Amino acid sequence: MNMSPKYESKCSKRKVLTVTIDVLLVGSVALCAGLVHLLMTPYRRGFYCDDESISYPYHSSTIPSTVLYLVGFGLNFLLIFIVEALWIPKGVAGLILPTSSKTSDNENHDGPGSSPSRMTLYLCAVYNVILPFMFGGALEFLARGIAKYSLGRLRPHFLAVCQPDQSSFNCSTGYIENYKCTGDVDVINQARLSFPSGHASFSVYSMLFLILYIQSRMQWRQAVILRPWIQLILFLMAFYTCISRVFDNKHHWSDILAGAIWGILVSMFVVFKVSSLFPRSRLLCPTSSYHHPTTTKL
Repeated sequence: MNMSPKYESKCSKRKVLTVTIDVLLVGSVALCAGLVHLLMTPYRRGFYCDDESISYPYHSSTIPSTVLYLVGFGLNFLLIFIVEALWIPKGVAGLILPTSSKTSDNENHDGPGSSPSRMTLYLCAVYNVILPFMFGGALEFLARGIAKYSLGRLRPHFLAVCQPDQSSFNCSTGYIENYKCTGDVDVINQARLSFPSGHASFSVYSMLFLILYIQSRMQWRQAVILRPWIQLILFLMAFYTCISRVFDNKHHWSDILAGAIWGILVSMFVVFKVSSLFPRSRLLCPTSSYHHPTTTKL
């Protein structure tokens, strides 16, 4: 039985409302994360004069933040758009639709009583992957920022960029709290944001999300090694990003470990609790029982 135009209109309005609410909620988390990084100031922590863990020389980043986020977001977007485009057309023929009309006249249209077009299904599939990924990225950025600014742990190169005025304190007193830095203020503030490592948390989050996405989607049995090969490359990218923060003297090993753990937790939460990759239990399009064909055989 074909659905009435009134029912179709009601479903369309519901979908628009659902999308709007989802986008606003993700945007609110991202806004909060941005405000934390813009408005909060790092906690001013003291130091010991003989603390060798903060006496390393300053080095520029092997992987700058711009490269980190461009690769993390860009690679996820690129693969998601490509993989969904490759698999959606194969799933259209097997759709079990709530309508009896499957003729070629309405196959590629979204009119009342017709099946969703391939473009509609593609956009729905991309939406159901991209939005959870963006939510996880905002969540990772928010919690990481709160921890960084609240704890104010000093980076390994802190003394090199602080260049403390030694006439303003006496090392014999032990822990120095009242001191004056003579270096660049912005660089000094960044040197107070060691824990946890943002590079580690975001690289692990973005690459692990992509690894799990590929595990869910790529089921090419003719190329058995292709999927684990791609996943290995993604893992090594995250791993190298983490260790680069150590030899660049940007973080202590515990900062890296904490950031990696946080990235893993956020990625697992988003993949298994927010998204529907394992399996796809709910889609934006309630008018069809479409399920991604690659999620049926894992």
